[in-house]
Amino acid sequence: MRLLLFYLILLSFQGFVGALLAPLPGVDFFLLIALTLIRRLKAWQLILVGYSIGLLQDLIGHGIFGLHAFALAVAIFMALLIKGQFSQGFLSQLILIITALFGKWLAILAIVYWLNPGLESLQGIQRVVPYELIFTLLLGILILPWSESLMQKALLAKER
Repeated sequence: MRLLLFYLILLSFQGFVGALLAPLPGVDFFLLIALTLIRRLKAWQLILVGYSIGLLQDLIGHGIFGLHAFALAVAIFMALLIKGQFSQGFLSQLILIITALFGKWLAILAIVYWLNPGLESLQGIQRVVPYELIFTLLLGILILPWSESLMQKALLAKER
């Protein structure tokens, strides 16, 4: 029950923090939700969940339909590539978030350029990326350990 409440709080924070930080880009809580599941699910399940979370983001109305879905699937794939290289800890979480953000923005850049070739279509992205990177890193460093502790509590409660 705590985990469900945790994910509902993160989902509601997407709109609240975005409105609070306006006109700056907000935190990508959808990406952070997907990253909290990285140690809980198998790789193929996680990529499907990442795609589904991105599709939910697109359905809520944050851009081109399917853009965030593909971007989150790529972000999770990139994070999965490096997940096994690091032990758990602050530095590994930081690298995981940076890698996922890199994968997400690489996918978004590729799709935006493919849909509208030319450098003028990429100008808006360069105003969004630095702020989203900073805000997502700062909150991700807080949210991922919180998620791990909730998962450990859930596992301990299940064993009893």
